[in-house]
Amino acid sequence: MITIIVLLVVSASVLFIGVFQLVQINKIAKTGSKSKGIIFDLEQSGTTSTINATFPIVRFVTNNSEWITVTSKTGIVPGIYKKGAEVNIIYNKEQATECIIDDKYTYAVPYHHANSFSSIIDVRNNSHC
Repeated sequence: MITIIVLLVVSASVLFIGVFQLVQINKIAKTGSKSKGIIFDLEQSGTTSTINATFPIVRFVTNNSEWITVTSKTGIVPGIYKKGAEVNIIYNKEQATECIIDDKYTYAVPYHHANSFSSIIDVRNNSHC
């Protein structure tokens, strides 16, 4: 009986987190500013037999001429993006490090970093280059 309760709690938590992430993504997609960016680098998830994802590191310039470099918390299947590829970015006007890559892979949300509860994109190194 305890196993079933734990399974239900874990399942509900995962569902809640997924829905929360999609709501954040849709909000930025509807209200954010657009920019062109590049895939600066690719971060690989830990290699296990069941999970292998790539987290793109993107670099773009805001409308205020700020350089932003961030690592996506949305993982995708390895090989989708190539270093140097141009991508469309939509970012929060008030907090440019909250952004998404505007493509079909962002909306699928197949895999997230374990610490992805705080925001969609994780700032790496210095956010301003």
